[in-house]
Amino acid sequence: MQLFVSKAWQAPADLVHSCRLTAQLARTEEAAKRAMVSRDPSAKGSAAQRLLDLECELSRVQADRTELEARYMKEHKRAGDFKTKSEELKRRLDTVLRDQRQLVQRVGNAEARRYALSWILCHAKLRGLTLLQISWLHNCC
Repeated sequence: MQLFVSKAWQAPADLVHSCRLTAQLARTEEAAKRAMVSRDPSAKGSAAQRLLDLECELSRVQADRTELEARYMKEHKRAGDFKTKSEELKRRLDTVLRDQRQLVQRVGNAEARRYALSWILCHAKLRGLTLLQISWLHNCC
């Protein structure tokens, strides 16, 4: 009796084998580039050297990017803190201005009363009103 083996069972093994070969090829290529650059002084302008130089520059640029992202996040947080502080100061300023306007209005009303009272007293004296009449006029105002 012969067992039936489906092709579906062979696919994962082929895939694993393919992945292993790809990884081995990448390791071999990297080792060859390093060996070629380190041993052969004439290989400085070669594609392998340029590739290694670009890989080094890529690492440096990625490190710079990470540093810039950290600085950006720090400044972004500072900006948020300044905005929060600004909003709080604006609320306090609005409160102080409202209180100041009310105070100015009260002072203005008091000045108007004082002026009106002095006007009444001046005219009352001119007309010869009694203190009782002046007191009554004062209470009306």
